[in-house]
Amino acid sequence: MDDKYNKSLSPVFLVGTLFCGSTLIGRELTARLTNTHYIGESIHFLEYDKLYHSHPRGIKWLCVECGKEVHGGSRRECIFFDEKQRNNSSFNNIQKFIDDASLAFSKDNIIDGSKYVAWLQLYLSQGNYDTKPKVIITLRSPFAFADSYRKRNNCTLYEAASIWRDTYVDALRTVNSHSLNCLTIRYEDFMDNMDDAVKELSKFLSNTKIRKNTDYTQCHSIGGNPNSLAYILGSGELEKFINEQDKLNQATELNDFVKNSKQYWSNDLKKDTKWYSGIRSEEISQIIQTPGLVDLANLFGYNLYDELKLFINENTIQQENTEA
Repeated sequence: MDDKYNKSLSPVFLVGTLFCGSTLIGRELTARLTNTHYIGESIHFLEYDKLYHSHPRGIKWLCVECGKEVHGGSRRECIFFDEKQRNNSSFNNIQKFIDDASLAFSKDNIIDGSKYVAWLQLYLSQGNYDTKPKVIITLRSPFAFADSYRKRNNCTLYEAASIWRDTYVDALRTVNSHSLNCLTIRYEDFMDNMDDAVKELSKFLSNTKIRKNTDYTQCHSIGGNPNSLAYILGSGELEKFINEQDKLNQATELNDFVKNSKQYWSNDLKKDTKWYSGIRSEEISQIIQTPGLVDLANLFGYNLYDELKLFINENTIQQENTEA
């Protein structure tokens, strides 16, 4: 590898399904830990030019942080995600892209949030790295994932549950077959006790410490679920940010994506119970009866039958209140 690259670089891959909380977790790690930067879903940076948003003065931007309007309605160019970097990046050398990010942000821990297991497998197959990457498997309850996935893809709950199962079977197979250092983080645990989760992640990563003050201005990332910004910015600021995109013809697309979650922006995000109102009681079997799902979920610490009891109790209470 070229000597100009950082030999202490520690590539980290977030792996999991869509809607597993990876965007929120990644941005929190950038804001809370030193020597750590979450770059977001780099697979999209390398794959889709259409994800660039045209600026009125012809500038193109993709970074979440740099896309916000600042002084005088202008937008700053990202120190990394720009046209030059896009032209110099390739699927054929993912390690170089990560090295470039490490240099641009002056951080050793570069966290890739692409999430696809196939993306990690492609990286491993290229063999361009000096040290093996670390892997953070990010999860969300199969019930919550199936509800979110169905709403946005118009599929059956059974199909969504099968995707959850297959993703994590593939993740475990890849981690084990390559003997990768791995940590599992459940979205529910992270939100319930973020301080302890960050401490655990700090120990897992290389040469990093917890900041005295959380600093979201350090974040430069691409892709991800915009709903995660409701926790960081507050619902009002996120609504304002989405509405500003009218100038860039992005507001409609963003509003369509977040419409199913807007009603929860002001709720307590620590309890992921949105699926209680999204899944009917008679549909639960589509998830529970998915072959191998219950055992796999239990391996990751999810007791689906306990979750089901809470779901039934909540629905019973709501029904009694309605009848009263």
